[in-house]
Amino acid sequence: MKEAAGEANITVITIVLIALVLAVGTPVVKGVLKNAEKNSCCTAKGGVYKQNPEKPAGVKPCYIASDQNGDPNNVIGLRTWWDVDKDKCLNN
Repeated sequence: MKEAAGEANITVITIVLIALVLAVGTPVVKGVLKNAEKNSCCTAKGGVYKQNPEKPAGVKPCYIASDQNGDPNNVIGLRTWWDVDKDKCLNN
């Protein structure tokens, strides 16, 4: 009987650990996928999606491809390539 109880405890621990990994991993994976989607959308619109040293970490505007230096005057407006309300790429 002790062996069955031990196996049940290990099963419960395994299920809890799997749930914990899923709870932590899901938002991370979603964030990575959303970032890749924004990068792809920006590139499709002829831009370069990269970090601007003048902006806080995580704020990556879509720069016109001809301006690789991140000139703030050459930023493609967020509304022209990304639908903020629907959080997806514009198709036009």
